[in-house]
Amino acid sequence: MKKQIFSFFFLANLIIFSKLFGNQILLEYENVKSDLKSETVTETANYFFATSYSKSSSIEKNDIEKNKVLAKSKLINYVSLLIDWPKKIPSYLKKALWEYYKSDKRYVFEGSQVVDQGLIGEYYFVVVGIPRKELLQNKVRYEQILSQIKK
Repeated sequence: MKKQIFSFFFLANLIIFSKLFGNQILLEYENVKSDLKSETVTETANYFFATSYSKSSSIEKNDIEKNKVLAKSKLINYVSLLIDWPKKIPSYLKKALWEYYKSDKRYVFEGSQVVDQGLIGEYYFVVVGIPRKELLQNKVRYEQILSQIKK
């Protein structure tokens, strides 16, 4: 009986904490909602937010998935801005090196979630949020890119 009571309380606490985490990201999103730009990733103290929109189709589920993928790709590309590039490398070469590096990687953002979605006129939009810590775990150094090229 004691095991069942412990299991019940453990499960109840797990559910409460997961709801609190979900609420925190929504609260931060509400604070920056009016400042979001579709071209860039918006950074807060604890989260990153990326938006995507596309012309709506007759299948809403496809619109959501398409825009989730586009928003997550913005998050992946944001990582390239954090690379410690040497100053003499031109931007076209940085882009080519980054494209080569990320083509060999698989990014899975388990903590990301859709915080907003909907239809505005004929466009469907999605906003994806991800904890800051999770995105920064994917930070890449210039040396890592070079070592992958040398393989």
